[in-house]
Amino acid sequence: MIDQADGGTVGGMHRFVNMENLVGNAQAELFWLVGGSLSGSIDGALGTNWLIGDHLPGTYVVDGPNSGQATGVTGGFMNISSIQGGTSSDQFTVTDTGSLDGFLFGSDGDDMFHITPAVGSSLSVSGGLGQDTLVVDPGVGTARKIVYVHMGGQDYLAPDNGLLGRLAALVPPSKIIAVTNRQVWLPEVSATFHGRDIMAPVAARLSLGLDPDTLGPHQRELLPLAWPEVRMLANRIDGEVVSIDSFGNLITNITAEMLEGVPVDDSVAVQCDGHETQGIFTAYGDQPEMTLIALVGSSGLLEMAIVGDSAAAMLAAGEGARVTIVW
Repeated sequence: MIDQADGGTVGGMHRFVNMENLVGNAQAELFWLVGGSLSGSIDGALGTNWLIGDHLPGTYVVDGPNSGQATGVTGGFMNISSIQGGTSSDQFTVTDTGSLDGFLFGSDGDDMFHITPAVGSSLSVSGGLGQDTLVVDPGVGTARKIVYVHMGGQDYLAPDNGLLGRLAALVPPSKIIAVTNRQVWLPEVSATFHGRDIMAPVAARLSLGLDPDTLGPHQRELLPLAWPEVRMLANRIDGEVVSIDSFGNLITNITAEMLEGVPVDDSVAVQCDGHETQGIFTAYGDQPEMTLIALVGSSGLLEMAIVGDSAAAMLAAGEGARVTIVW
């Protein structure tokens, strides 16, 4: 807990002062900003680590794998897998070079999430309490539209880039409107930050009772986006690698629920790009160093890993690589 300039407590018991940099160990750790700040950096080291904000508005920019910049941490952070905002309104940005293995959680306040994901990356986001705005918009500034969508009793503002397509396939929209009325945007609109200049002010006006029909013309459908689908057959599951985490583990689109009833002993084979391993394990340490292993990771998805090394590098595999489970 960081509760003063370069000072705070460890484990709620031991105080530290004049410490510009904090480095974690192999355990899961919380780095909590409670009114304090660091003139240096935070390095979570190993483990699944969280950075948590305080009661003041904060800005968090993830511009590298589990790394970036945060209000109150002059030298930035690294090896942080999840970030939680404080009790005020916070702003979260994930650039096209940034990624988190864990979560973004807004907590309280009216939070803004602006995410420009790298191709094949995945990220779990929760707004928490308050009126929150999430923007996943790699095509910002292009001719793509911004739409208002009402479906399932909820209102959504999003780029018409396929972001809402999967949800719309489950809950058909009752209203789709192109947001073209510049009178409800900010006076000056950046070509690279429509989340701030268009979506946030429109969301604020809608929360105050603005009639959605004043936003622009209606349209019949949303832009579809092709999603990799898992194929489940008798004694066989076909999926693919959808992302690679900062350790080089190959994350698939095969969920833990899909694996219910599948044997986990060596009667099951997991194959990826010509490489094969037997069994589905529960922890990386279940096999020796440099062993190819299949297990369900913290995201609830099947992943393939090389114990102590990068599966992506060792197998020369990436997003889109086919993964097959047979038993």
